[in-house]
Amino acid sequence: MMLYKNSKAHKPNVIDGWILDAYPTSQGEMAVWIISQTGERIRLIDSFQPQIYVTGTQDIVERLIGRLFRDPRVVSWRYVYKYACPTDSQKSRVVELTLKDYRAVYHLTRDILRFGDYLKLEVHNCDLHADRAYFFSKDLFPLARVEITNQSTKLIYRLKDSVESIDYQIPALRFMKLQVDIKKSGRMAKFEDPIDKITLTQEDNKVVIDNNSEAHKLLTLVEETVELDPDFILTHGGDGYLFPYLTERATQNHILDQLILSRDPKPLASKAQQGKTFFSYGRTFYRAGTRRLFGRIHLDEVNGFVLSEAGFDGLIEIA
Repeated sequence: MMLYKNSKAHKPNVIDGWILDAYPTSQGEMAVWIISQTGERIRLIDSFQPQIYVTGTQDIVERLIGRLFRDPRVVSWRYVYKYACPTDSQKSRVVELTLKDYRAVYHLTRDILRFGDYLKLEVHNCDLHADRAYFFSKDLFPLARVEITNQSTKLIYRLKDSVESIDYQIPALRFMKLQVDIKKSGRMAKFEDPIDKITLTQEDNKVVIDNNSEAHKLLTLVEETVELDPDFILTHGGDGYLFPYLTERATQNHILDQLILSRDPKPLASKAQQGKTFFSYGRTFYRAGTRRLFGRIHLDEVNGFVLSEAGFDGLIEIA
């Protein structure tokens, strides 16, 4: 099955285009998907070693550095001057730790806080998602127009855009709406109920998958997604129900490893991030954990406030 339909096998040394997606892959690397000016979807790899910052009294900071000197998770450390708190009027000296891989951030942060008895040390930039940490380190943002020089596993960016711009250009993006009808055995649909039909809509093109076995329907969904090659997959309740339902049906049909909706050859995850309950304007809301795709963007019309209130143009403006 071809998963890189529009990704060049031979990648040019200089690419002019827009950043679509970024996420960590193997140790110390980020995958970056670019929509080029000519409309190609290109996957690049960039080396990325995240940085976190530690503040505290001089004596405990020095003891911490001695403890981390031989820690295999830490590549290097140095003193730098930063605004440690939003209310600071002057920069202060903090310790910058460069780590081998983003996955070390959580455990190292926990070890540092424990070393300081959870009171004597503070760790900064440790709660950033990998893509945001990468963008901040490169001074980039989603859908930024850039010129990229591809040097093996290192990318050199030249920003041709501004986050402050109100008159900006975005590439021609491809959308696909995914709908699934369920053969309900009762009044409410259950994970045990089989798929009736799957409908894919892209502009004026509609694909209805309603023939053969349930496994065949799921595999046809994968094939049609590759053929339509959307940048955005739109669902209604994809995070909270639809994607969990599809992974359950694929598991029951023993094809979960083939249920690939991303551009990367990664199956749809059977488990998502934990959902959140929050209180706003006198009401209690629940937000389901996000179902992540790789090389494509999943937009849940139910689970996204900005999309439901401001549409796609508003979502781009926020990004």
